[in-house]
Amino acid sequence: MRTSRKLNEQDILDLLHEYQGEMRKLRVKQDFVKSKIDHLNQNLINLRLEKEEKAKPKPKVEKEKTLAPKAKRVFPLSAWDKLIIGKIQDEGKVLINQEILDGIIEKAKEQGLFEDMEKTKAKLNQCLIKLANRRGDLVKVKYKGRGFAYALPEWLEGRKLKKEYKR
Repeated sequence: MRTSRKLNEQDILDLLHEYQGEMRKLRVKQDFVKSKIDHLNQNLINLRLEKEEKAKPKPKVEKEKTLAPKAKRVFPLSAWDKLIIGKIQDEGKVLINQEILDGIIEKAKEQGLFEDMEKTKAKLNQCLIKLANRRGDLVKVKYKGRGFAYALPEWLEGRKLKKEYKR
């Protein structure tokens, strides 16, 4: 007996549904993998920035007397710095990196600062490190999840965050 190689209408519809379902599954998987790649890239950027920060030579202590301590140079805030601090002020509570990112994208686009998501994430991380670790314009506070949340220094009482600014 010879079997027919032709597909009937129902067979074709079944195959179409099956292939479309596979495509949906692959898109979901692709989005998942892309988010993991973005997360890993962000971690890599953070590690490199921290490594650079640690690798900077520390000033040598001079034994000779100095007449007066050198004045600390204060550089003005960049447009990115202002966006980040402004977002935290507007929310009125501590924010994590992703919440800050979500909140500044539109304003960054309006101001012509936004290039693409990857560069924006890198810029955000650089600014947060600068603002929290070097300048003191922001303070890192413990967060239940991974990493830190960021607060304004005036939101602290000693080393503890005031209740009204908690998440």
